Amino acid sequence: MQPQRGFTLIELLVVLVIIAIAAVSVTLSVRDTQADLLQRDAQRLTAQLEAKRSASRTSGVVWVWRVQGNGYVIEPTTAQKNDAPLQITWYSTGLVAQTNSPDGRVVLGPEPLLSPISIDLSIDSGKSPTRLQITSDGLSGFEVRP
Repeated sequence: MQPQRGFTLIELLVVLVIIAIAAVSVTLSVRDTQADLLQRDAQRLTAQLEAKRSASRTSGVVWVWRVQGNGYVIEPTTAQKNDAPLQITWYSTGLVAQTNSPDGRVVLGPEPLLSPISIDLSIDSGKSPTRLQITSDGLSGFEVRP
């Protein structure tokens, strides 16, 4: 009888199954879920609103946030040389943003006290809608709430 050379079919299949399981687990761990993307959008928007609110208080320029296309824009109400509009696209596809103001805008002025602000962010992915809310009572900073 000759000594065995190489691998058996069973050994090769076991190795292939182990590689496939490892590849699937890496792929699933790297993918962002809609809830994660929505959370990232909310955190980014909160940081940008805070930054523009602070900039408004130091420079006196009034900034306005509004939804535009598949994202939003934060722009000054008066044309300033160094104050360019900030246009951002949402990370999440199908994200809907609504404010508590009748015109759908959030005004960030230099006054220390603003009117209460609420921005509702939601994604309807078919299974169950995912929602977050960005709020400020007008005096304190913006925060993300479920």
